Amino acid sequence: MDETITPRVLVATPTSGYKEYCEEEFIHQITSLDYPSYDIFIVDNTLEDLDAETTPRIDRLRSLFDEQDFKGTAVVAKDVWCFDPTRRVATSYNKIRDFFLRGPWTHLLIIESDIFPDDKSFLKRWIREDKPVITAPYTLGMIIQSPKEEEKNIPKAAMWYKRPIIFGQLEFYRWVALDDILPGIRELDFTIGGFGTGLVLLHREVLQQIIFRNEQKGTPDKCLKSDLDDYGIKSYLDGSLKIRHEQQVWDKLLQKDYATIKELKYCGDHLKRSPIMTTKDMHEFMQQYSRMVKK
Repeated sequence: MDETITPRVLVATPTSGYKEYCEEEFIHQITSLDYPSYDIFIVDNTLEDLDAETTPRIDRLRSLFDEQDFKGTAVVAKDVWCFDPTRRVATSYNKIRDFFLRGPWTHLLIIESDIFPDDKSFLKRWIREDKPVITAPYTLGMIIQSPKEEEKNIPKAAMWYKRPIIFGQLEFYRWVALDDILPGIRELDFTIGGFGTGLVLLHREVLQQIIFRNEQKGTPDKCLKSDLDDYGIKSYLDGSLKIRHEQQVWDKLLQKDYATIKELKYCGDHLKRSPIMTTKDMHEFMQQYSRMVKK
């Protein structure tokens, strides 16, 4: 890489009303990165008015950017909500990918709105490394299902091995323990089955080959690592970067979404015209909604 040229970066995130609790801090963070040349693209997939060009939430996000002293361009866009959360994330990632490929940027930094690195200059360091893909470990922030009781209290990274733990008829992810991750930037080998895309830097050439996708037993982050391996694209882990993951339990927010969808069912043939739910989705939703309201 020619060090006399500063690569232009697009910093992007898919977000939703689920993340309102940390958005002000997040927007302050991404508008004050220690990097000289970057723009911002936010995709919001909150379940709101499906037909409106903008919503009160989109307007609020734009006003938060207006309050910051940011020299680049910041764009906030609305995305289509869909019932399956993995498909929803993949759809928003691809909206970001398409926007990126139509622009002048050389790198895309995806950073989820509940991810807070402790070093504002990490992007400058990652760009100097000139790798096709770089990520960093952060805690899962969720309860780990494991057949081994002693593993439940070990802090895990949002990263897992390809080979699962087999316990009877069940398979469990073999999560990578945070304490096992060495400092420095190292290549992720083929034993790693996937890593969280909460913080990942991708070169333009990578995104020209790969789209984000989900499948029945594969989230977008799992599919990404699989596709990188299939294309022979190396990915790297920065074990020195410390990250605070402000993940919260979303049960109350999910209940609100379920209630909104139940109210929509009602609008005659609106659902038949809407891409948000299939018949199978609606059946699954009604089952989940019934469980939620009983809690």
